[in-house]
Amino acid sequence: MTTIALFLTVVALMTRLLLMSKGTAIRGRELTWMGILQVLLAIVLLRGCGALIVLPILIFAINAVWFLLERLLERKGGDQQFRYLVVRLGSLVTFGALFTVMGSPAYHLAFRGWVGAMPGLQSWCSPLAGLAKVDWHRALIVALGLLLCIGEANSIIRLFVLHFQLMPPEAAPSEPGRGRIIGALERAILYCLILMSQFSAIGFILAAKAMARFKDLENRDFAEYFLAGTLLSCAIAGSIAFGVAGAIAK
Repeated sequence: MTTIALFLTVVALMTRLLLMSKGTAIRGRELTWMGILQVLLAIVLLRGCGALIVLPILIFAINAVWFLLERLLERKGGDQQFRYLVVRLGSLVTFGALFTVMGSPAYHLAFRGWVGAMPGLQSWCSPLAGLAKVDWHRALIVALGLLLCIGEANSIIRLFVLHFQLMPPEAAPSEPGRGRIIGALERAILYCLILMSQFSAIGFILAAKAMARFKDLENRDFAEYFLAGTLLSCAIAGSIAFGVAGAIAK
């Protein structure tokens, strides 16, 4: 994956963070703002006349298809959370494929000249001196992994829980929302610890999470739901972290 493709994918993942707590159909206004932010950042930071004309059109086309699919599911009624998640993950795969293609050298996209000149501003602002030493390709890989752990991993875990009907019947309405926030923090910490090779600290994170739910674990349904979600969350964070570690080590 080129640096341009990584940048576009990271931007898309950042705008998709608002979907973390979204269990209903996404609204047109939300998708429009997501598309506008992606396009604006691409135009401000990238150059390449032809590609920058095609890219916004394709971004809004994918968002339009995404919106229409969720509207169709909404009209069917009932609980469509599982299908919403499938559509959203499908849109992410589509965006990833689009950015991989558009970021290839054939489309002549490149960062604008002033982006590369930013480290030169260190004479006016000393903290910017560190920018000259940053390997932006590796930094974007790390950011990509972190955003996948925080945002998109939630969708995969929710798909798993819904498919196997693991949510306890007596769970409070706020339980999934709290669980997503706790899970996102857990995966972010695990991701960072693995990248720093601090494996011994991982046990403390899991122990703290178990202690917070100690009394609830007496309920077998909740215990199975909690254990399955935690193990899958750790597996996703670990897989992404080891994949990123391997990529930045090359």
